[in-house]
Amino acid sequence: MRTAGQTVIVLVSGAVDVTALPALGEYLARALGSQPAHLIVDMGGVTFIDCATARLIIRAGQSLPPGGRVLIRRPSAIARQVLDLTGLARHCDIEAGPAGPSGT
Repeated sequence: MRTAGQTVIVLVSGAVDVTALPALGEYLARALGSQPAHLIVDMGGVTFIDCATARLIIRAGQSLPPGGRVLIRRPSAIARQVLDLTGLARHCDIEAGPAGPSGT
């Protein structure tokens, strides 16, 4: 986790599924504890993500000031697919970048 002014940047990598939910939830709560104006979640290193974990990340944006949305940076192909298929992509901003794991 990095902080740059009013922005918190969280790096999520590897396989993130229901077993990672408690730890990721606590991590996001700590990240949002400083009441940032912006939350960036870098998902370039995600090799697997389930719907519950994607939903947790998007819901973290509800702690941002009014109008604030989570920015997903560099989602891997699998992360982008889950966000798109679940409809969660419409609840965040997505900044594409070089393909990460599982990106072809």
